[in-house]
Amino acid sequence: MLTPVSSGLEVVLRQPWDPDYVNIEINETTCGYSNVCRLGGYQFAQFGQNCRNMNTMIHELGHSLCLGHEHQRQDRNFYLEFNGCPPDSIHPAQDYTNAEDFMITKV
Repeated sequence: MLTPVSSGLEVVLRQPWDPDYVNIEINETTCGYSNVCRLGGYQFAQFGQNCRNMNTMIHELGHSLCLGHEHQRQDRNFYLEFNGCPPDSIHPAQDYTNAEDFMITKV
């Protein structure tokens, strides 16, 4: 039996006085798309087509919380091997020069 683990996050309805929020929207022109990190004010996480499922929603809402893709980390080559992949099929690692770009400042 699996025991649920608390994430420490709580999803609540937006109140008129909340200045910063993520709006969950349907957009049939995309699978899943969201703002990355806390921008302040209105932000969105959009879901459409056949992608309105828990996995896609968790993935995109993770981006709203500043969670990036592990395979795009600058130090990813220390941990990942791309054996057998054609070099032109491997996306380059992201160069995040400002660590504050990926810090949660308020949850």
